[in-house]
Amino acid sequence: MKQKLFVWIICTMMLVTLSVPVMADEAIASQPDYSRTGSITVDIHTSDKSQKPVPGATLTIYKVARAVGTEFEYTEGFIDCPSEYLKGEKGIGSNEPGEHEISAKLAAHALAKKIQPYGEQEVKLNSAGKAVAVFTGLDLGLYLVVQKSPANGYTNIAPFSVTVPGWNGKEYIYDVDAYPKPGVVTTITPKPSITPTPVKPPPLLPQTGQLWWPVALLIAVGAILLISGLVSEKRKKGTR
Repeated sequence: MKQKLFVWIICTMMLVTLSVPVMADEAIASQPDYSRTGSITVDIHTSDKSQKPVPGATLTIYKVARAVGTEFEYTEGFIDCPSEYLKGEKGIGSNEPGEHEISAKLAAHALAKKIQPYGEQEVKLNSAGKAVAVFTGLDLGLYLVVQKSPANGYTNIAPFSVTVPGWNGKEYIYDVDAYPKPGVVTTITPKPSITPTPVKPPPLLPQTGQLWWPVALLIAVGAILLISGLVSEKRKKGTR
């Protein structure tokens, strides 16, 4: 009986000993490495089968919160935002429902408060033919990505949030990739304005009615000539 008890104690101690490294590894994995920095690569392409890259946009990022353990703490510019925006986070990089709505509110806050962006990059084609904007040297925390100006022929992408590092369920990813989709702009060609053709006035028609003023003039001239003739005739008779 004593031997069986001794064997049971030894086995229990061995199991406990074996579990210590596992628990230690889990504890290490639950905390990010604060000595590291990360990056965000935003890859923009169409959502159809062509996956056409869409360069030309300008992106800005704001550092909304800094990482403190596995929690977030607002930076100075966003300190007035509701604390509920950061609640429910299970750790850096976890996604929560309503993230897009919260990101839109954070973007509106940044615009209203005229918060200085943390960085700004133009989306350009890289050597692999992808349209990307890369933000490097980022401290651990929560970042807001806002499109400052759209690419030609596309609408702005919606604001979105990215945590550095991200979490894939097994480990932290310090170089995070994001794949937002822009909306296609439907260009409506305006109808050409039609300038009305000026209407020319009708030409003046020749006057066909009888004009009476020349008749009166001729009668007056005739009377003057007749009187002049009579006077001249009387003068000739007087001289005889």
